[in-house]
Amino acid sequence: MAGGSFTSTSLPTAPGFYVNFEAVARAVVNGGSNGTVLVPFTADWGPEKTFVSVTSAAQYDSLFSTSTNGTGRAAVIGALKGLGARPGAARVLCYRMVGSSGAAASRVLQNGASTTTFATLTAKYKGARANNWTITVQANPVDNTKKDLILLESGVEIERHSNLSASSPAAWVSSISSLYFTITAGAATDVANVSSVAFNTATTGDSGISLLQADWTAFQSAAESQTFNVLAPASLTDGTIRSALVTWTVSRNTLGQRFMLVIGGTAGETLANAVTRASGAANENVVTLGYTDLLDADGNTISTAAFAPRLAGIIADAGVTRSITQQRVTDVTLKVVPTNDDIATAYAAGVVMFVSDSVSPRIHQDMTTYVANTPTKPRAEFGKIKSVRTHHQIENDLSLAANNGWLGGDNVNIPVVQTVILSGVSSYLRDLEEGGVIRDGWTVVLDPEQDNTGNSLHLKYGISTVKSIERIFNTIVLA
Repeated sequence: MAGGSFTSTSLPTAPGFYVNFEAVARAVVNGGSNGTVLVPFTADWGPEKTFVSVTSAAQYDSLFSTSTNGTGRAAVIGALKGLGARPGAARVLCYRMVGSSGAAASRVLQNGASTTTFATLTAKYKGARANNWTITVQANPVDNTKKDLILLESGVEIERHSNLSASSPAAWVSSISSLYFTITAGAATDVANVSSVAFNTATTGDSGISLLQADWTAFQSAAESQTFNVLAPASLTDGTIRSALVTWTVSRNTLGQRFMLVIGGTAGETLANAVTRASGAANENVVTLGYTDLLDADGNTISTAAFAPRLAGIIADAGVTRSITQQRVTDVTLKVVPTNDDIATAYAAGVVMFVSDSVSPRIHQDMTTYVANTPTKPRAEFGKIKSVRTHHQIENDLSLAANNGWLGGDNVNIPVVQTVILSGVSSYLRDLEEGGVIRDGWTVVLDPEQDNTGNSLHLKYGISTVKSIERIFNTIVLA
C-alpha cells in the first residue's frame, strides 16, 4: 500500500501512512531535508527581497551575476562549498537585501531631432551592475528600415534585439523580452541611432548595500514563512542588528520554527569580543564562530562573520548523523593560531574556534553558545550542534506527520486511533535508531499523568541521542 492515504477507518496498523512516514525518516537519516541554509546578503544584481533556492555556484551566478561587490557571492558559494573535501549545504535559500538607497539604472532613447522620448529602458533589478552597461541602436544590416538594439556589459555583448520597428515604440514594447531590462513606450515616432552610450544616464544604479535595522526586521518577518535549517547572515558585523537577530532566532524556535543561527565577528576581533558575543546569545540554537581571522589562498583576510555562511554549510552537510568536531578546511589558513589558553576560554564561553597544525585548520569542537549545565538541560545535550539538530529534525518530522494525517479529519481520540499514532511514531523512531541518530531503548507511550480523552493527546517520549566521539582516553599498562 505504498503511498496510500490514512483515515481512522483504515486498518489499525495504517500501512499506507506507515510507508509514507518511513520515507520521511529515511530522507532525514540520509541528510535529505536537513541541509538548507538561508543566507541574507547584498549584491549588485538579482531578485530583490524574495527567497530563491540555488544548489550550485553557476546557478547563483546566473541569477545574481559574478560581481563580488556586496556580500552575496562569497557567502553563498562558501555555504555550498562546506569543508571542500565534503560538500556544504544541499540547498542555499538566497535572500538579496536592498537598502533604501537602492535604485535601478535606466536609459531614455529619443528622437534625435526633437529629443522626444521614444522608449525608456529600466534595469530589471536595482543595483550597480547596470552602470557597466552600454546601449547601441543601429540600422539592421539586412533591412535598413528596421533597427537593432544591442546591450553590452563592459564592452561585451550580452543581449541583442533585431528587426525592430523604426517608428513604433509600442512595437518595441510588445516584441522585446529581455533578461536584463524592462521597456516603456514614449511619444516619439522614430528613434535615433546611438553607439555605445551609457545605460544609466537617466538613473544611476545603486545596489542598496547599506542596510538599517528596519531592513533586517523586514527580512525576519518574511523569513517566518520559510522552511530552512540553518541561518547565516553574510558578513553581519553590526552588533545591534546581530543581537536583534539572536533574539528573533530564540523567539522563532520557541514558537516551533526550528533552525540554528550562525554568526561571527569583525576582522581582527579579540577573543574577548567573541566571548562577549557568545555570552550575549547563550542559547542552544545559536552558534558563534570566533576570534581568529582566516586567510584565503591569495592571503586575503576572511573575518569570522564572512566565514559564518561556510560554517553553516558545514553544519548543514553534517546533518543529524555527523559532528563537525575536528573537521578540516584545507583551502584557508589561520591568521593567528590560538593558544591552549585561548581554546579553553573559547570552550568555556561556547565559541566555535578553528585551531591549526602542520596540515590545515580544523574546527576544534562542535558547540552551541549554550554553556549552562542543569539536570533538566545538560550542556552535553544542548551545547552540541549535532544533538540540537537532532531535536529540530525529530520535531519537524513529527509535526509534519501530525499536520498531514493525525490532526482533525477522522482522527477521533479513541484507543484504536491512539494506537495507530503510537505505531507511526514508533516506526519513525526505529528508523532513527537504525540510522545511528538515537540510541536503542527509546520509548513512546501515552502520558499517564494527562487526560487523553478530550481534544488533546499527550505522548511521552524517552530518547537518547547518539553522541560523537570527542575524547579517547587510553590507559596503557607497561609490563
